[in-house]
This record gives sequence, C-alpha cells and structure tokens, in this order.
Amino acid sequence: LLSNGYQVNQLTRTGNLLEVKFNGKGSSRPNLSVLAGVKQQLVWLQLENCQLEDADLPALASLTSLFKLNLNRNPISEKGLSFLPALTKLEYLNLYGTQVSEAGLPLLTSLPALKKLYLW
Repeated sequence: LLSNGYQVNQLTRTGNLLEVKFNGKGSSRPNLSVLAGVKQQLVWLQLENCQLEDADLPALASLTSLFKLNLNRNPISEKGLSFLPALTKLEYLNLYGTQVSEAGLPLLTSLPALKKLYLW
C-alpha cells in the first residue's frame, strides 16, 4: 500500500483495524485493486480529491468491512455509487464536492447502517 501512495494507520493497539488514506501526488490516481489485500481489516478509507471517476468505484464493493468512507472532491456522480449496497456496515459517507445529485438519494437511503452523510 505504501508504495502505491497510501498512508496506513492502525486504529487500535491490540486489533488489526486499519485506516487507509490515499496521499498520491499531483495528478496520480489511486490503484484501488491493492486494497483487496487488507479488505478484512480496512474500516476507514479516505480517497479525497484523487480524480476518482464513476468507473473506478465498483472496485470498492469488496471492502465490506468499511464503516467510514470519504470520497469528497472527486468528479463522481450517482452513477458510480452502484457499489454502495454491498457496504452494509457503512456508517459515515462523505460525498462533499462531488457531482452526486438528488437522483442518488434513494440509493443512499437504502444503506442500513448509515448515520452520517455529507453531501453538498
């Protein structure tokens, strides 16, 4: 993960829960496929302002342990959110500064664990 531009933080001393943040430089885009290696431990994922597109997002569907996801400031729309129903533990979702419109609200309200949504 580190060699692919990600920062990894262990969230607990005794457990193996992870927060992963993409810190790529400039116009680099994240390689989402490398996240599969930590999908059981990955609970917080920050992919802000990294040029993600709708076509990239279905790769996140296998990250079913996520409860916090930050996708703000990416040129994505509700079309790319088709992976969301697989994230049944997702409690926090940040879509600030995206192109997600009112048409995406029914999909967002179908998330059973969602408690905080940032969308404007």
